[in-house]
Amino acid sequence: MRRNIFIDPSYARGYNARPAKLAQPVKRVSGQAKHHEPSGLSIGVRIAIWQLATGVIGAAVWGVLDGPRSAAAGFAGGLIAAIGTVYVALRAFAPSDGAPDRMLGNFVRAQVRKWAILMALFFVAITLFRDNFAPVISVFSASLLVWFLALGWTSTIPPAADE
Repeated sequence: MRRNIFIDPSYARGYNARPAKLAQPVKRVSGQAKHHEPSGLSIGVRIAIWQLATGVIGAAVWGVLDGPRSAAAGFAGGLIAAIGTVYVALRAFAPSDGAPDRMLGNFVRAQVRKWAILMALFFVAITLFRDNFAPVISVFSASLLVWFLALGWTSTIPPAADE
């Protein structure tokens, strides 16, 4: 029998704050739905949707404060963030043979290309909204905050048996 020892590195007081425990095997009951963690692609698309929602909210705020041109600029900022996220999700989490070096290579290439795409999109936004660029940057920045919310969407550490 193979025993899995698990140390919870995210516990509140540091790496070794919780003692090592034997991992309990998952008991399957027939007819019970299987719980599975969402894939990287689905999380990336979910983040992009929330970034678009943030862009719409930011555009509405800028529209009320400064008019329709600022609303369009704000929406452009949210759209730029969402396009970058969708690109990385599609490229980095594309099906591969699962070799770690290829997965890392896909991720790094996706990030580098994303930065090139973002620079091109910002160049377009600068040419379109040269006189009113604050909404683009502020809503883009607000849309990037969605990434911090996404940290709580999945659980990488199984719950302890005594909790």
